Amino acid sequence: MIKRIFISKDFTELAHLPAFCAEHSIDLIAQSCIQFSAVPFEVKKPFEVVFFGSVRAASFFLSSYSLPNGVEIACIGETTAEKLSELDLKVSFVGTKAGNPTEVGEDFITWLGDRRVLFPISSVSKESIVKVVPENQSEKVIVYETRAKESQVVNLDLAIFTSPSNLESFLLAGNKVPQQTIAWGNTTFQAMIASEIQATSTLANSTELELISVLNKLITQ
Repeated sequence: MIKRIFISKDFTELAHLPAFCAEHSIDLIAQSCIQFSAVPFEVKKPFEVVFFGSVRAASFFLSSYSLPNGVEIACIGETTAEKLSELDLKVSFVGTKAGNPTEVGEDFITWLGDRRVLFPISSVSKESIVKVVPENQSEKVIVYETRAKESQVVNLDLAIFTSPSNLESFLLAGNKVPQQTIAWGNTTFQAMIASEIQATSTLANSTELELISVLNKLITQ
């Protein structure tokens, strides 16, 4: 029986999960295992498209850089697109399976064509999409730094890891991985395999609603 869940996202990042857990009398621990800080950056070449792999990358980038007229915005998936829309930004390309960056990358390179793209990224980015685009057609800029922070959590029935860096920090803090785990997409799934952790389930689209659907099945088994 699942009575205590951990997710490596803060409550402020969650729109639906807290209500779902309350409805099913599940104790939810929601806290990121990492912290972030802005990094000075310089864009060296003109670009026609900017690709955001996360809401955080967009926030740090846009807080100190104004997009030139005519630049199109692309992003990893629906959740990021929704947040960008809330900032009154029009998104021209949205990955259909954020949990599988390889697949998103294939769709993106087809959509991009021969245009130049800028990738604002984290200091620990896996650069899954960056690697798909030829180097002479792209530029990457580190716009924020990701650092571990100690988060002690105990007596978990299920843990949801939302990124490789969150997983790494969770383990560094000496936390015990419960028997049931969920990977927030394929990149995190691969990081779990590398740490010899078996995922009970892996999200394909990396959305809260998909997560709730998976949890609903698990708690009714």
